[in-house]
Amino acid sequence: MGHFQRRLWYVGPFVATLAVLGGIALWLMRQRRIVVFVLLTLVFTALAISTLDTAFWHFKRYQMPLIALFSAFAPLGAAFLANGFSISPRWRARKVLLVAAGASVAVTLVISWRFAPAYAANTGYVAAQPLLMARWLFENAPDEAAVAVHDVGAMRYLGERTTLDIVGLTTPGAADYWRNGPGSVGEFIDAQRPDLIASYGEGHGLGLGYLAATDLYAETLAEYRVTLDPAINVALAAELQGIYLPDYTAADNANQLSGLPNVAAYLDGLTRVDILDVADIQSERAHNYLWRNDELPGGFPTEYYQFDTLGCAANCSVMDGGRRINGEERFSIHATPGEDVVLVTRLHPANAGRYQVFASGELVAERVVPMLPGAFLEVPVLIPGSLVMGDATEIRIVPVSEGNFYMPYTHFVYQGHYAPSAPQNTPLSSFQNGSIQLLAAELALQDGVLQVRLNWNQPADLPRPTGDYVIFVHVLGEDGSIAAQADRRPGNGTLPPGNWLPGQLADQLDISISHLPPGTYDVVLGLFDPVTFERLVPVNGDESNRLHIGSFALD
Repeated sequence: MGHFQRRLWYVGPFVATLAVLGGIALWLMRQRRIVVFVLLTLVFTALAISTLDTAFWHFKRYQMPLIALFSAFAPLGAAFLANGFSISPRWRARKVLLVAAGASVAVTLVISWRFAPAYAANTGYVAAQPLLMARWLFENAPDEAAVAVHDVGAMRYLGERTTLDIVGLTTPGAADYWRNGPGSVGEFIDAQRPDLIASYGEGHGLGLGYLAATDLYAETLAEYRVTLDPAINVALAAELQGIYLPDYTAADNANQLSGLPNVAAYLDGLTRVDILDVADIQSERAHNYLWRNDELPGGFPTEYYQFDTLGCAANCSVMDGGRRINGEERFSIHATPGEDVVLVTRLHPANAGRYQVFASGELVAERVVPMLPGAFLEVPVLIPGSLVMGDATEIRIVPVSEGNFYMPYTHFVYQGHYAPSAPQNTPLSSFQNGSIQLLAAELALQDGVLQVRLNWNQPADLPRPTGDYVIFVHVLGEDGSIAAQADRRPGNGTLPPGNWLPGQLADQLDISISHLPPGTYDVVLGLFDPVTFERLVPVNGDESNRLHIGSFALD
C-alpha cells in the first residue's frame, strides 16, 4: 500500500484491507501454502529492495510487482466479507467473486487512465535525458571505455559500453559504498577509475553534488537538462545529468602527505608502513574499522571534497572521502611490534574541537582542531613502541567537543625510532611552564619584507603543550604603536602547540614593511588564543605578555 505524491493511491486502504481478508479466507480454506508463499514473497522481496538504496527513491519502482498481489487477493476478501466471514456457501462466494473481479478490473482501468499522463511525462523525461546520454556514449565513447553510471539500464544496453553501476544494482560491492554516502561513492569511483562518468550532480538534496564539485567531473562532455514536475517524476534523479571526463590527479595526491613533511621534521628517518583510507569500505574492513555517532549528524555519514592541504608547497590539491564522527572511531594498524609509530591523520577542520587518541587502551595524546574549513589538515601523534603490538595494535579516537564533528579522511602510519634532537643552546624564552620553548629568533630584511625566523622546541621530558595558539609578531614604531604585524599558527599555519611532537620546529613569518617610513623599529612576539584572545605568559616577557626579539632600522 502506498500513496503517490499526494495524488493517487497505488493500493487504496480499502483494497489492502480486502486483500488481508482474502489471505485469511485462503488460510481457513486450508490453502495455507499459498498464504505462506505470498507472505514470504512480500517479506523477502521487501528486504531485497531495502538493500538497493538508503533513500526511498528506488522503493516504489521495485514494489510494483508486490502491488499486483493485493489485486489478486482483494476479490477473495470481498467474497469472504459478503459471506459474513464464512467460507460457505460456495455458490454465493462465486457470485461475489465475479462481481468483485469485475469491480477490480473497472478500478484498474480508472486508475490506469488517471496515471496515463504521469506515464507519458516520465517516458518523455527518459527520452530527453538518459536516452540521449546513451546515444552519446554509443556515438562518441571509445569502445573499450568504462563508464560510471547512476541509471544503468539505458547506458548499458543502448550505450553498449562497459558500465560501473555506482548504486550497486549490477556491480558487485558497489551497494556497500552507496549506502555509506557520497564520500564512499567517491572512494569507489577512485578505486575503479572509470574512463567516463554519466550521472547527475546535485539531486535528492546535495547527493552526488559533492562529487560534481571535484575533478571527478573535471570536464563536461555533454549535458542534458529537463524540467521536471516533482509531483509525478519517478524516472529521473535530477533535472541536469551529463557525461564527464574525470581527472584523477588530485586523487593520486591523496595517497601521500603534502603538508606536514613540508613544515616539520617529525617523519625524518621513519618509513610509512600502513595507510587507512577512511570511507573506502575495503580499506576500512582491512583495518577492522568501526565508528559510531552519539548524536544524529543529519546529512550523509561520509563526504567527499577536493581541498588544498595546509602547509603544502607542491601537489597541494587533494581529493578524498571521509567521515563525520561525534562518537568515536577505532581501527587496527599494521606495524612492527615494539617500534615507535607516528600516526598522521588527514582531517577536515570544519569545526573547532579536540579529540583524544588511545593506543592499545592507553591515552597517548589529545589533539586540537582549529577551525579552518575548506582545507585539509595533517595532524601527527606519537605512539611509543611499548604500545605497538603489531597487527593487533588498536587505535581509538574519541572527539571530546560537544556539538562538533571530528572529520577524518586518511590515517597514515609511519614507523621507526623516533629520536628528537636536543637543543644546543639555552632557550630565549618559554611558555606553559617550559613545554613551549623558543630557542632562537632571527630577523632578516629582504625586498621590503621582514623575515622572522623562529626555532621552537618541545622538550621530550616535560608535559606536552596544550591548546590552539597563534603566533603574533608586532613591529613597533618609535612611539610604541604597531606599525606592521602578522598573526599565524606555528608550522606555517598548520601546527598549533597542542599538536606538536617532541623536538624542534623551524618556522618563518613574513611581514611586509615596504610602506614603513625610515626609522628604528622593535619587534615583539607572543602567543594568543584565537577564540578568547588571551595571551600566554612568556618567560622574560613584558607587561603585555610580549617578548622582545630584536630591532631593525630603515634608512
